[in-house]
Amino acid sequence: MLDFLVGEKMESSFNDKIIKVGTSFAEDSCGTNAISMAMWLKRDVYLKPKEHYCDFLKGWHCYALPILVDNKIIGYLDLSTIDVKLKKELIAIAILLRDKIVNSFIRRKSSLFDKKGQIELNDVQIKILELMAKGLKRGEIADKLCCSKSNTKYHKSRIFDKLGVNSKVEAVLEGVRRGLISLEEI
Repeated sequence: MLDFLVGEKMESSFNDKIIKVGTSFAEDSCGTNAISMAMWLKRDVYLKPKEHYCDFLKGWHCYALPILVDNKIIGYLDLSTIDVKLKKELIAIAILLRDKIVNSFIRRKSSLFDKKGQIELNDVQIKILELMAKGLKRGEIADKLCCSKSNTKYHKSRIFDKLGVNSKVEAVLEGVRRGLISLEEI
């Protein structure tokens, strides 16, 4: 899977240098690099291979930039390549990717919350959440609401997305915590 994400050249570089999941590129771990400089300067940074402190990174072209939403930095993005032919495209790809992340974040944020900043579930989703709290399965919920299992599955998926959860139990707990449903009514 690593070759799908980074390409064969980068994979061999990883394998040669033994980069593993969880490897830290923080400045205190590997010296000056694009992401640490972008975080420190709070602006876009491009580092040529010779400008890296760490010998391992001396072959990499790196471009890092802050991700801004409502003029607040919500994260940083760093793209790197060891392919000299891609160094020009690196900046364009990073900017396009950052814009995609920001636009997706804004769309998702606006679709999940109403004007008061409250999570907005429609009546069907509230009813499904209540039925999930009662322990009903998807087929039973579909029967109760006189709809298809796929319709129930869709609403359940939207509930999970809106509440930021991954299971029925988490959804019910989050629904109760946010006052969307009450255990007393169940």
